[in-house]
Amino acid sequence: MFSETLQRGTGSGLEAGESPVEDHGLTSDEWGHGLVESSLAHAAMVAHHQAQYYADIAALLAVFSDDRDLVAAEIAAAHRLTRRAAETEVDFAIDLARFPEVHSLLDEGRIGLREARVIIEGVRALPDDTAIDLVSRILPEAPRLTTGQLRSRIHKLRLTLTPRETAEERKAGLEERRLVVDANPDGTANLHLFNIDPSVAMGIRDRVGYLARRAKTTHDPRTADQVRADVACDLLLRSDGAGRRATVHLVVDLATLAALSEDPAHIPGYGPVAAEIARKIAETQADCDWEYIFTENGEVVSTGTVRRRPTRAMKRTIRAHYPTCVWPGCRMPATDSDLDHLTPWSKGGATSLGNLGPLCRYHHMMRDKGWSYERLPDGGHRFTSPLGRVYVTGADPPLM
Repeated sequence: MFSETLQRGTGSGLEAGESPVEDHGLTSDEWGHGLVESSLAHAAMVAHHQAQYYADIAALLAVFSDDRDLVAAEIAAAHRLTRRAAETEVDFAIDLARFPEVHSLLDEGRIGLREARVIIEGVRALPDDTAIDLVSRILPEAPRLTTGQLRSRIHKLRLTLTPRETAEERKAGLEERRLVVDANPDGTANLHLFNIDPSVAMGIRDRVGYLARRAKTTHDPRTADQVRADVACDLLLRSDGAGRRATVHLVVDLATLAALSEDPAHIPGYGPVAAEIARKIAETQADCDWEYIFTENGEVVSTGTVRRRPTRAMKRTIRAHYPTCVWPGCRMPATDSDLDHLTPWSKGGATSLGNLGPLCRYHHMMRDKGWSYERLPDGGHRFTSPLGRVYVTGADPPLM
């Protein structure tokens, strides 16, 4: 796999000042296509060498009779690392050796170091048998997932396979909740809330987003991010007097709400949440505005209309099937995205479930820059770039 990927790479192969189009008879699309292939080949090569690097560190354990501290000291001196950084490298090397299938994917260049770290961090605390089972389940699809998607899938598998252990970890994590302020070199500061309840986090996010959209005017020079930051600061410093309650969009099976099942629920933009959290959200509806999408056995009832604007029921259904923007790797919640007509309304495209999909505003604009896409029979999508390259996304199972 690794050697095949390298052979596909083209590299630039140009002298300074040479033009690939004028001097080598290539079209711009051909040259761009080759550069993308080259970048993939070099990424695979980097992953291969990183796998070998960590294999060497793990092998040092045998040299130093499994003394982790001696290995870390040697690595710190050789690579000019701090003690903590060297210990982190040694620990990750040990974890990769614990999961040879993850190491093999990295060595073959099929996943990168970022993906390998997400997998390792997601299973590190689990017993060996459980961790190995989870890794074997996630690895077949790992090469096609972004780190965000991979982290979400692992979390859902943990909720499904080890609900008690995951609940205990969540409880312990909540005990570590804290607010932290740190300084930036430019004199600004960062404000962080760590280890808070996900339903609270998404409620805060939605409230800030709503107030920011209301505050943003046509002539406001601030960006959307700047407005959201300003609104959040205002809310923490004083009451705005608007009195609007927060909304969280929750996708949950009826059996879970009835405590007949412990299947995870889903908060678009956050990811899977434990059944206990879903029921907690439902119980707090007297104090907050919660919008629910109920499913049964993972299925949502379909509706349709010939109007240009979809009905509220259609919006809920689309968001249930596609909780995030359908662009490859995008994690923008569907609730903050446009409902795009795959076949444009102006060209006779119907306002129906089969012709609608969420695209965030940024990726919606990409359609005007030469990108196109279509829905596949399995519910996934095939995207075609201006270079003619094709990227296929699979259909996520319901509540993923």
